Amino acid sequence: DEKRAEEVLAIAETRLADEAESYADYLPEEAVKLRNAAAVQKGDVVAVAVCADPEKAAALMENYLG
Repeated sequence: DEKRAEEVLAIAETRLADEAESYADYLPEEAVKLRNAAAVQKGDVVAVAVCADPEKAAALMENYLG
């Protein structure tokens, strides 16, 4: 349901932040991607994209999810 999806989104965002922190010294360029990851929740669906163009990814996910 939508409430659970909101919880999943929060968990995903926390995980992304934790991973970014762990990558900061090891692979800093990847840490930036993790920090800027696109995370979208629509209804009961959560989508996450870690990529070089998070704005475009977010737009695509928003469009696809309606």
